[in-house]
Amino acid sequence: MASVERSIEVSAPRERMFRVVTDYESYPDFLPEMEEVTVLSRAAGVVEAEFVLRIVKRVAYRLRLVEEAHSKVSWTLLSGDLRENKGSWSLEDSDGGCRVTYSATVEVGMFVPGAIQARLVGEQLTQMLGAFADRALETTK
Repeated sequence: MASVERSIEVSAPRERMFRVVTDYESYPDFLPEMEEVTVLSRAAGVVEAEFVLRIVKRVAYRLRLVEEAHSKVSWTLLSGDLRENKGSWSLEDSDGGCRVTYSATVEVGMFVPGAIQARLVGEQLTQMLGAFADRALETTK
């Protein structure tokens, strides 16, 4: 199991960053490892969505995401190829934009040594946060 938490400063308004984070179906447009996202239901700030990504192999999983307008998205695993996937996005106003904190605990469904899981999650997280920040900045122009 790998747990990570990272924060970055983004020069985009918090509301815009929240829209990018919650536009799940657009993830394949700017996250190269994300093959497909299908929103299965959305009601009163609760979303059920299926994600398909390719990191080493194809992985599909379904999440329950709870959205707190413009400030937080938290999720838990409902089913899929992972044993565990839970975490959150937290967004706070900061000078010149917003502070974005991403935290997650992920455990894959097959045997992968902990050090390799941590490296994959850590490397992917750095690239992913940069992609979300770039997406928020390009859409504010």
